[in-house]
Amino acid sequence: MLQTESAAQSTTVSREQLNQLPLNFAIGQGAIRNPLSFAQLSPGASINGWNNIKVNGAPAGTFKIIFEGQDTTSALDGRVSDESQASVEAVEEFTLQTSNYSAEFGQVGGGLFNFTSRSGTNQFHASVYDYFVNEAFNAGIPFTNNGNNQLIRPRTRRHNFGGTFGGPVLIPKLYNGKNRTFFFLNYEKYLNREGRFDGFGTVPTDAYRNGDFSAALTGRVLGVDGIGRNILENSLYDPRTSRTVNGRIYRDLFPGNVIPQSLLDPVALKIQALVPKAINPGLINNFERRYNFRKIQDIPSVKVDHNFTPLTKVSVYYGLQRTDKDNGQEGLPDPISARRDQIIRSHTTRINFDTAIKPTYLVHIGIGYQRYVNPDSAPEVITSYDAAGQLGLRGGFGSGFPRITNLGAAQGGLGFGIGPTNRTLYLQDKPTAVASATWIKGNHSIKYGGEYKFDNFTNQSTGGVAGVFDFNANQTSMPALQGVALAGGNVGYNYASFLMGFANTASVANP
Repeated sequence: MLQTESAAQSTTVSREQLNQLPLNFAIGQGAIRNPLSFAQLSPGASINGWNNIKVNGAPAGTFKIIFEGQDTTSALDGRVSDESQASVEAVEEFTLQTSNYSAEFGQVGGGLFNFTSRSGTNQFHASVYDYFVNEAFNAGIPFTNNGNNQLIRPRTRRHNFGGTFGGPVLIPKLYNGKNRTFFFLNYEKYLNREGRFDGFGTVPTDAYRNGDFSAALTGRVLGVDGIGRNILENSLYDPRTSRTVNGRIYRDLFPGNVIPQSLLDPVALKIQALVPKAINPGLINNFERRYNFRKIQDIPSVKVDHNFTPLTKVSVYYGLQRTDKDNGQEGLPDPISARRDQIIRSHTTRINFDTAIKPTYLVHIGIGYQRYVNPDSAPEVITSYDAAGQLGLRGGFGSGFPRITNLGAAQGGLGFGIGPTNRTLYLQDKPTAVASATWIKGNHSIKYGGEYKFDNFTNQSTGGVAGVFDFNANQTSMPALQGVALAGGNVGYNYASFLMGFANTASVANP
């Protein structure tokens, strides 16, 4: 309806609409249902991916979220809201304001979400639900055959289920809370466990593992070096033969492109022993990237309302979102995997007090606290790995498996970086408080008040403390050729440099 008392542009979605409209899982992410998904019902608003919300062309991440009257927007990134949100079933309604905000809503440019949570009533009400996905209901992949002349339906099992229960607080023979004290309980859970296959990756062949890189030779001649020898693509040069000719350092080739066993670094060999063997023939795409994936989320919450008098009430809300998920998996085993094991916990607490000093003078006071903990890190089996004792690798600033990168090439090697990519703890502690008074005088309504919030976000990172090592073809190339443009190819080989290089060429990064 036309609002003559305000110029704000807004869209309101009620609980009935929340339940009636399709919202099986969060948009594009495979996660618990997200009430922010309804942003796309508002003109000029769009949402995709990980809460990538844009309103009226404003940059993504510039929206603001108010829940139970207080700011709950993440100080790090607005998209983190999907890990601290309320359950859809716990929301009574929300309004998305897109422009012309009133004076009490500041520090927002890309849309203002205002959520109100559900309360109990004088009658008991309950609900249960389950949204699920199963491959039996899916269409098969066109032009495939599962061996029985049927289309392949990849295994997919996801559930989003829960229930609610609310009503008056009744303690037999002690307390009757009708018309005075009410509660509302909610529990919602998302469960996704599946085995995944992400195609094929590259691991070193048995020959490469033993220093035999003859298969890397393509026979292509890339040019002639400064002392008249042909330069062969992917050829390896023996660092023991280094000598200076006309001011440049030259080396001789390893015969047959085979590195003697005596030159293979013992640390590299111990790391190599942790790498799975190839299961398919060929130098590349010889390893199946299979792993188990899980994402489990649940949101328990409780709200209690108490009316001291018909004009004075207090409301208390507490919600917890737990998210356990795998991230960054590539199919390699521990401790060389780059996987992260995220155990995220988000707590939201709100206390609101409302009273009418007189029929034309209303007062609202609210306080809240939000705590967000996200250990986005490799699991302990990787971060506590004893690299010195198990590998003989010393020089790091802390425990854990090192990060090792750039081990692959077009003709084979290890097509993954190994070791942890992230060892970070993200923390947010956000206290908030609001106070306002509304005075109605004739045809006029005057509202004034103030808001306090302390936005902070702490990143505690220990990335790199176990060492970061990078290898490239130059370490088994010839120094005289560095900086020389070759005809569409290279000499030296990344994985060969790794097998030889820990003792002399790798360096430990600062933490």
